[in-house]
Amino acid sequence: MIDFIYQAGSMGYYGEGYFWHRYVKLPEYPIITKTVTLNPIKGNPFKFVFDPFISKSVWNKVGLHNYGFKKTIDFLEKNEHSNLIISVAGTDEELEEMISKLQKYDIKGIEINLSCPNYKINTQSIPYSDIPLYLKLSCDMNPFDYNLENVKYINLNSIKLKFGGALSGRLIQPYNWGFIKEYKNKLEEKNIKIIGTSWINFSDICYLYDLGIDTFGICSVILVNPGILFKLKDVSYFIGEFI
Repeated sequence: MIDFIYQAGSMGYYGEGYFWHRYVKLPEYPIITKTVTLNPIKGNPFKFVFDPFISKSVWNKVGLHNYGFKKTIDFLEKNEHSNLIISVAGTDEELEEMISKLQKYDIKGIEINLSCPNYKINTQSIPYSDIPLYLKLSCDMNPFDYNLENVKYINLNSIKLKFGGALSGRLIQPYNWGFIKEYKNKLEEKNIKIIGTSWINFSDICYLYDLGIDTFGICSVILVNPGILFKLKDVSYFIGEFI
C-alpha cells in the first residue's frame, strides 16, 4: 500500500492551507505543519523561488519563520487535528516542554526538525513521546547519532547551498536518494521508515518504490508539478507500468 503525506508547511502553518486552497481542493492526506519553535521567529516567509519548467526545483531562504508554540496550542484547542503531525524545533529543554504539552492532543504525530538549512538548530537528544515521532534530517546527517527508540519515520530536508539559502526538488534527488539507499534497510531493522522525497513525477515514485519506499512526502512537487496531486489515486497503475 502506498501512502502520501503533506510536508514542510506545504499546507500552511497549522494544516489550514493557504488562500488558494479555498478555490482548489487538494486530496486529503496527513499533514506535517510548518515547523514551530517555543518562541516566535521572524524569518523570510516569502523568500522563495521555484522553477516548474527546467530544474523542477525550489530555492528558499524562509528560515524557521513561525508565530510560536502558543499559537499552535491555540489552534489545537479550537480545531480538529487528528490528521496533523506537529513539527517542532528548539533546544533540548524547549523540545521537552513542547513535546510534553502535545501529549494531551489527539494528533497523528510529532516531527522533530533537526535540520533547517537557514537556521541553526541546537538539539542533542530526542525526548520521550507517547505520540509517534518523525525526525527531520538533512542527507548528510547520520540518524544513528540519535536515540531512535520512539521514532517511526525519517523525513529529509532541503539542502543548504554555499551561496545561501536551501534547495529542494529534482536537483537534490542524488543526495536525498543516496541517503535512502544507505540507511533504508538499517532503519527498517528498527521498524523505522524513510519518507520518499524530492520526487516530481510518477517515474520518480516508481523508482523510490523499487527501493522499498511506500510513504511519499508532498512538498516541492506542490509548486513545480501540482497537477500530479490530482492523479495520485492512479499511482498503482503507474507503478505497474514502470516496474
